[in-house]
This record gives sequence, structure tokens and C-alpha cells, in this order.
Amino acid sequence: MRVISQNLTAWSAGLIVVVIFLSAWLSHPQHRISAFAVSTAPVDAESVAPKASYISRFASSDLEDFVHSSAVTALPGGDLMSVWFAGSREGAGDVEIRTSRFDASNGEWGGEQVLATRASTQSGTGKYIRKLGNPVIALAPDNRLWLFYVSVSVGGWAGSTVNAMVSSDMGASWSPPWQLVTSPFLNISTLVRGAPVFHTDGSIGLPVYHEFLGKF
Repeated sequence: MRVISQNLTAWSAGLIVVVIFLSAWLSHPQHRISAFAVSTAPVDAESVAPKASYISRFASSDLEDFVHSSAVTALPGGDLMSVWFAGSREGAGDVEIRTSRFDASNGEWGGEQVLATRASTQSGTGKYIRKLGNPVIALAPDNRLWLFYVSVSVGGWAGSTVNAMVSSDMGASWSPPWQLVTSPFLNISTLVRGAPVFHTDGSIGLPVYHEFLGKF
């Protein structure tokens, strides 16, 4: 009789979880994806495309730290802004999200600056932060810069959460970070690596992947 009672309790608990999940799924408002917001440059039939040239340079000025997961976006006037994470090793407590800006007028990268640390992320989100990683950056059609990066509170990268920061002055100042809710359960195991896309209704499409029981 005890075995039957335990099985009935387990089945009941499982049924409750399924009902809660289905209710949350069905009650979630449907979102229609709008068209992409694309900036179209004027076409001059008389112009001739310049010959492409390729030069390899370091965007980071500190060549002793471990650096990884770089991303770049184009700014008005031909400037570029690059982001990456750097520290003594991947996953270390001293890892920071850093940036550097390429000045098209002189063809040089400026000195690197720190955009986010464990302390600043913890202060902005109100949660304990163990490590940081995987930043991506993009310029929206309204000329706001968006930065997304990963943080982990407990465990490895499978416990990742996505954070966002925004700048309205081309990176001169940034908002405090906040966490995106991307999972109905504990909001973990979501990582970014690809640049976002912007839609005409103001929404943002952010490519992500999950790394819990496997990458998908």
C-alpha cells in the first residue's frame, strides 16, 4: 500500500508540473516577428567601389591577459567598436568585459577600457556573480549601442545567464547591467555568441544557445 501511495504522489507531482508548464506556455502572448530594420545607403551609379585592403592589428592593448570571444560593430563615420573578455584565464574571477574603439580618421585603435566586471554586474543585477564571458555588441537603427554578455552565479557555463547594457552616446557611458529572462526554470543555461538583429517594431532578435545537457 505504501508503494502505491508513493507512486501516486510522484505521478501527481509530475502531473502538476506538466499542467503548470502547459498553462504558462499557453498563456504566454504570441509575438509576431516584424521585418528587419535595415539601413539603406544611397547608391551612386557613378561611384566605383574602392579596392579592399586587409590589415591585422590588436584591438586589445594589454597583451599579457588571456583574451577570448571578441565581437565588433560598425559606428557612424567609419569607426569601429570591439568587445571581448579578458583576465588571467577563462572563467577566472578577474575576468572583465573590455572594449576598444577604432578611429577611422587616424587608422588606430584606442586604449582598451573596462565595460563590466563581476562587481559591477553583481551591483546592477543584485545577484552573486562568479564569472563573466561571451560579449556581443551591435548598433541599433536608433543609434543606441547594445551590449550583451554572459554571467554565471553557480557552476560552469551551463549555469549562464544573459545580461544587457545599453549606451545612448556611442559608448561614452553605459546603463547598469540587467539580466534577461530567457528560461522559465531558474533562468539559466543561456549563452550568446552571435550579434543581434533589429526589427522595425523596436524588438531585438538575439541568437543564443543552451549548454546544459548538451549544446543546442
